[in-house]
Amino acid sequence: MTKTTVITQTPFVVGSSLEMIESLLHMRAEIISALKSVGKYDQCLRVQEWVLLEELAAFLKTFQGLTELVSTKTTSLSLIPLLRTEVSDACSANSTDDDDLRFLLDRGFDGLPLTHSVKMPTLLDPSTRALL
Repeated sequence: MTKTTVITQTPFVVGSSLEMIESLLHMRAEIISALKSVGKYDQCLRVQEWVLLEELAAFLKTFQGLTELVSTKTTSLSLIPLLRTEVSDACSANSTDDDDLRFLLDRGFDGLPLTHSVKMPTLLDPSTRALL
């Protein structure tokens, strides 16, 4: 019998949260069983809460990939337009989002301004030129 434990820590915040959520989702049946065996029925997540965790995991996966991208040795300012697009897309509300989440996402993303110091390397880099 293999021992399974919930992940409690990883090197970066988005990755840490994502791995812990994925760990909980993977161990859903064991968590529910353990809570019920000690009489903590009120501590069990409802179906809607498990669905929310699944949505959060999918949302955080975008940022994990972006974090890995900018953590390389060749990161440059020319990646900012790509990052802006990816973050903006990830933060766009859709019809299946919870009302509270949709309210927050509808406020929009206004970070990472495209200054001249960002536009110049982007234009000079053939792999990112089309992003402007």
